Amino acid sequence: MVRSALPTEERAGAMGHKNALLLDYLERVT
Repeated sequence: MVRSALPTEERAGAMGHKNALLLDYLERVT
């Protein structure tokens, strides 16, 4: 991906993905 060229954007994307997974998990559990 061209957007993930910068390390900061890569880290932000990874964190956003993890947050999305956590939110989905919490929604399923509760």
